[in-house]
Amino acid sequence: MKLFIAIFIFLLGVAANSEAMRELTLSDYLKLSEKNDPSYKKIVSERERAGFVVEQGLPTEKVTVTVGNEYGYSSESNDDTSVLLGGITKEITHTGTSLAITHTNRTRPDREENVTELRLEQSLLNNFFGSDVRLKRSALEQESQRLRFLVEENHENYLLERTQEFLEFQKQYLDLLLAEEVFAEALKLQKNVEQKQKANIATVTDFDRSRLQSLLREEDLLSKRRSFNETQSNIQKAVGLENLALVPKEDLEKSLNKKVQQLRDYTELRPYRLQVLARDKAQKELTLAKRARRPIVNLVVGYGVDNSQRFSAAVDREETVVGFNLEMPFTDNLQRAAVKSAVLAQSQADLDRALARRELAAQARSLQSQLEELRRKVSVGQEKITLVKRILKDEERRFRFGKIDLENLIETKNNYAAYRFQYRADLVEYNKVYYSWLAINDRLL
Repeated sequence: MKLFIAIFIFLLGVAANSEAMRELTLSDYLKLSEKNDPSYKKIVSERERAGFVVEQGLPTEKVTVTVGNEYGYSSESNDDTSVLLGGITKEITHTGTSLAITHTNRTRPDREENVTELRLEQSLLNNFFGSDVRLKRSALEQESQRLRFLVEENHENYLLERTQEFLEFQKQYLDLLLAEEVFAEALKLQKNVEQKQKANIATVTDFDRSRLQSLLREEDLLSKRRSFNETQSNIQKAVGLENLALVPKEDLEKSLNKKVQQLRDYTELRPYRLQVLARDKAQKELTLAKRARRPIVNLVVGYGVDNSQRFSAAVDREETVVGFNLEMPFTDNLQRAAVKSAVLAQSQADLDRALARRELAAQARSLQSQLEELRRKVSVGQEKITLVKRILKDEERRFRFGKIDLENLIETKNNYAAYRFQYRADLVEYNKVYYSWLAINDRLL
């Protein structure tokens, strides 16, 4: 009766653990990580920032309203003065044009001025009809596109990192299951040897060897269980499922059946396109920095109406104004430094572009070589397992009839276990390299 109760309680516990356990696929892990990981949310926020780079970097086409009112008091007489003014200014940056209309009413002891002016200024050299602003917009649009590419690259790197973590989690789980299986096999062998010893067929030394084998396998099992539990805890925190015992479930062999595509043209790959955009932007910023050192020449066209009273004489006058404004910078150290900095930035961008091309080619060669080598190692590993399994079956039969000693059987069992562990390690490593290959081809998103 007590034995029945103990078995019932044990089965109840197993059922409870099964209900709390959840299988986790790679796809589920990536989705849950993106939902719960702050580092992914930071990547998303960078995508939003790329949306207003252009507006933030360009001069605004604002409308400015100006209103002023001043009074002047004299301590020597009662002749006070006043000034009332108002105006509206509109900057049209894409054409390099400035429009302004102002009205001034000024009262003094000897006159009263009432002047209205309409004024247009058009850039002729610096920002010729808005050319600098258009060039600046083009540079900023490239920067916005570069930031979007950078967000995609960071997102892909994030997915690759999470994928590598999941694959390592899968490896540790498979190792744990295999360690449990190998430990069970060692216990079975120990029991078999113990029975032979009681029948005076095996020696005490044989039993000690079998017992030592069990202890070594138990020690390995404890180590792998500890590693798995630690990784499982980290995975649970990453996906926000700390109350569930997560176990990975992914078919690692399916990647072996997928054709590894050739590397795309490097000019189409995101890392290279990032450097091309950076170089083009640097060229435009260098052009803008050089233009900023040129004189400012503006065409001025205006129209004014003067309805004033000066020295008891009425003034009723209209005039049209045409002219030029010239501003010539001298000893502008800031702009000189800006040009030097822009030249250096362009040179650096050229080097980064060439380096990106070289690194992509080197990474492609390395990954292709690793994929070919690992695919062969997996194939060799499968064949080794098949062969040693057949050998082990025969040696177990021969051991039962006393035709081989225990030491040879244990060696074969150890080889069988080692080949299976190595096969899983090679299979996981192949998947890691395979996903890295997808990432370098911009195919992981």
